[in-house]
Amino acid sequence: MISAVAPIVKLFPCWAMKYTLRVNDYADYFQLSHKREMKILSKLPQSEWVKARIWSPETREACLASQDKYHYFLDEIFSSKEFWVAYNNELTRERAIRCKTYTLSGGDIIQVCNETCGFVDLLWYKQPHSFSPEVANKLSAEAVGRLLIFLNADKAFEIAAKLDKLLLQNIKENNSNAEMSAKVLQLILMDYPQYKPTIEPAELMKLEGFNQWLAKADVMVVADKMSNHLKNIGRFDLLFQLLVRALKAKQISKAKEIFALIAKSSNCYSAAVTKMVEAGIAMPKDFSCKLSDEVKDKNLRLCQIEHLLGLIPEKDYSSLSENQKEWLLYALARTGKLSQQQLDTASPKVKQNLLDILEEEAQLSWFKEIVVFEQNGRKYENIQTIKNLAKISAGLQAATFSFYAWQYVFADNGFYNNDYSLELLKRGTENAVKIFAEKQGLTPEQYEALLLGKNNSLAPELRRYIKKNV
Repeated sequence: MISAVAPIVKLFPCWAMKYTLRVNDYADYFQLSHKREMKILSKLPQSEWVKARIWSPETREACLASQDKYHYFLDEIFSSKEFWVAYNNELTRERAIRCKTYTLSGGDIIQVCNETCGFVDLLWYKQPHSFSPEVANKLSAEAVGRLLIFLNADKAFEIAAKLDKLLLQNIKENNSNAEMSAKVLQLILMDYPQYKPTIEPAELMKLEGFNQWLAKADVMVVADKMSNHLKNIGRFDLLFQLLVRALKAKQISKAKEIFALIAKSSNCYSAAVTKMVEAGIAMPKDFSCKLSDEVKDKNLRLCQIEHLLGLIPEKDYSSLSENQKEWLLYALARTGKLSQQQLDTASPKVKQNLLDILEEEAQLSWFKEIVVFEQNGRKYENIQTIKNLAKISAGLQAATFSFYAWQYVFADNGFYNNDYSLELLKRGTENAVKIFAEKQGLTPEQYEALLLGKNNSLAPELRRYIKKNV
């Protein structure tokens, strides 16, 4: 119906204008031609009346270009074409730039600012984030100079950080009006926590404030930017500084990356190893460095915790003290990584201790297997195997405390030595404690252990087993 009625209504322009209100969803059906719209506007109606209605693009542009009708649409520019029409009208140029309904594109900004550098002021306050590196790099020297003034004055470091290549370019141009502003701004950026430089590392190192940035900026940012460059130019001292910062910040993965870049021949390599060990990182291949005994001790234990003892080169054993060397051999024996050569070259006393450890580990390995796979009818056979052992290791005795049935077997057969007998009486199962007292008797020391342990309620019953004349 509207489609049918609208053409008739449009024959009467004043009547049609009642239906071109913006609030009318069907206003487009009643819109007049550009020629008729201009005829109506030639009567210079009130601005509020005009702004309440829709108008054709041709009409809007014609008014923006005019000397007397521009005010109808100047505060509501909707397109690039309208902007440039208003911009080319000397009466409306500045207001067109200020217009809040239209945001200038990068290309618009470049053209406007390069034609009149004073317009940098207007655009900076209107849309500061539009001054991207791509835009700023195409501005004239005068426009750049004004931009840097506002960056400094308004402490716009977020934007300045993205323009650091532009700052560097102006710093290098000795006669540039922007040189001093660029220097000040770049120096401030070196102390700005969010600054992530885009300029090359070599250029960055030449700037005043570089050492300050190296020491204070986010260590991950600094490392990602500088690590490989510092390695390439042999500045291992600065890499060491970065390593210390990464360790302090608990950035262990990054610290390992940095450490890998420090040459073993550098003066700071041993200090770097020390810092890594002090931070709790095992360094199995670096015992030959100049490390204190305290650091070597900690490194050995870290290697043990991380199961890296087997990676320690045998040529590095000579850098260990005798106590450290023995500890290492014992630890290797317990982890099954002791070589025949290491066993053969040990002193007689140490070799015997190593054999005892190997025997204990063998007994434990056997015991774990029978505990898991033992079947009915095999227990006597296994007990006989234990009886045939020349020495029942402390480790095997300790292992029985995790398996209650075997506590009873060991107590019944007298397989516990005195130390583990005391442990049994303090924390063993009631059945194992009773059979031990019945079969082995109790020394006064063992009875005291019973009184002090969790089985003290059995003491009145088992007191009769205390051995006399012991």
